[in-house]
Amino acid sequence: MLSVYRDVYLKSPKLRGEKLLDAAHHYYLGRRNKRWAKVPMALMYDTDGDKVRAMRNLRRYIQKAEKVVLNVTRGQFPGEY
Repeated sequence: MLSVYRDVYLKSPKLRGEKLLDAAHHYYLGRRNKRWAKVPMALMYDTDGDKVRAMRNLRRYIQKAEKVVLNVTRGQFPGEY
């Protein structure tokens, strides 16, 4: 979650919806270490209905990562997620 937040969302904050999902896929598939170059199951899709689910999961990834960052800045380990 934090890698998507930091390396995809924060680097291009104007991306939304399908473009953000495509950027997340491109990020995962472009990793140098092929062992880690896999898209998480929550962000994979086959049909249009699956794409909506994947975009919803991506938004949840970003929201949870923001909560983690806020809790860390407050010094709460672990915090409410």
